[in-house]
Amino acid sequence: MSNTHPLLIAITTSDTSVKHLLWLLLLALPACDSGSPETTRIYVADQKAACVGVAPQECLLVREDPADPWTLFYDAINGFTFEAGYFYTLDIEILPVPNPPADGSSERWVLVRIIEIQPAD
Repeated sequence: MSNTHPLLIAITTSDTSVKHLLWLLLLALPACDSGSPETTRIYVADQKAACVGVAPQECLLVREDPADPWTLFYDAINGFTFEAGYFYTLDIEILPVPNPPADGSSERWVLVRIIEIQPAD
């Protein structure tokens, strides 16, 4: 039994149209995006902060590293319900928004799982 990969055997066949098709597929593979969203761990503060987007609103305070300063997050995290008085550690997926509006985000954050909920002191 040969240890040669079946794809290599197919490429070495004499059928030119099969060879061309296989080479095109091989060349296209690196350009394919798996479509898997980026997963990120974030930290959410125990309270919201006043902010102004399109209109005055309250924003989540988030950061990706516990040592970083808090930053305003103007949108919602799909699947996450914030309750004041608790710090959250979350895993989220960041999904692209195709053709976002001019005043909207190009990303959509979706809750994957809650890692930790810690009461504020």
